[in-house]
Amino acid sequence: TAAHRYYAIKKGSQSKRLIDYRLDELKEGDYVRVEPSPLWQSNPEEYLEGLKSGILLGDGSYTEYAMSHNTVKIASSTDDVEFNQNIKELFGVDKFRKDDLQSGSKSMNMILSGGRQIIQQLQLTPSYSHEKTFEITKISSRDKALGFIDGLLATDGDILLRSNHPQIRFVTSSQKLAQNIRRLLLMLGCHGRIFSSFIDDGGWIGERKIVRKHRKYQIIVSGEGAGRLARMSQLEKISPIKGKKMKELRKEWLTTGNTWKA
Repeated sequence: TAAHRYYAIKKGSQSKRLIDYRLDELKEGDYVRVEPSPLWQSNPEEYLEGLKSGILLGDGSYTEYAMSHNTVKIASSTDDVEFNQNIKELFGVDKFRKDDLQSGSKSMNMILSGGRQIIQQLQLTPSYSHEKTFEITKISSRDKALGFIDGLLATDGDILLRSNHPQIRFVTSSQKLAQNIRRLLLMLGCHGRIFSSFIDDGGWIGERKIVRKHRKYQIIVSGEGAGRLARMSQLEKISPIKGKKMKELRKEWLTTGNTWKA
């Protein structure tokens, strides 16, 4: 109700002090304090299931059209040989058809047979990239939550170490997925902030021009949250290149601070 009260920081304020406000006193753009909601239940067997889901949410193509052909495509690069092999071993090498290579480009698709069964087993819904999401209430262990996060990082994420404030970043065109990534992070005791933008940065894949039609959402984890996630992550097992960056963040950077607000 309007009488509920929240500790918040008003939009435009430079202070880190939280003030007690009624709900009807808060406006769009104000910052409300966020609390982690960690999962304590552990089930290591669920990590791999979460990892598969995260990979498909990141770079998988499982539209209704793909389902009509009973396939799932996973986008990658021909340069990332070890990552591609790890993907195939994770899902089962014998389930993959011949790779779909793009003429004049390093872009490629790994094609999984039995796509409809895979999507049903992982409890995902056929959708376009900007529609992707998953049912957050079905995640009951921190291992599964971490698997989702590592899979998303391996595909549509990055570890940024070039500034004095290292960050872990996820990128998606789905607002619902961005919100659920943030919720996953809270389950792991980490805080991610969502930033949205619309820039038609386009580009080309071979002879095909890329036209941006949807907003881009970035979920940024920094400070103590980045350090905590780096200590938990098993990213190097699926993506050695990004895993190496995560290890560097864990060992060589002092990750402190970060205001818990959203």
